[in-house]
Amino acid sequence: MAMAVIAHDFSDGLNTVTLMLSHRNSSKRALILLLVDATTPLLGAASTLLFRIPNQILILYLGFFAGFLLYIGASDLLPEAHSNIVRLR
Repeated sequence: MAMAVIAHDFSDGLNTVTLMLSHRNSSKRALILLLVDATTPLLGAASTLLFRIPNQILILYLGFFAGFLLYIGASDLLPEAHSNIVRLR
């Protein structure tokens, strides 16, 4: 499990730097955003020590965000993916 998280964070950092440099940002600015991108998961994990969500609310929380991600995928990402396929033909 830890290897999957590390691989995901590595590819996320690679995407951050690639996008920053391809849009003609400085290397210094790309490095700053890479450091922000690297520390954010650590801050998120540390924040779990500060509060606890009751199980009854956690079920609603997870259901809401799962539905939200499905909505974004169906309404924005899926039509955009299909429009690219049509343009390629």
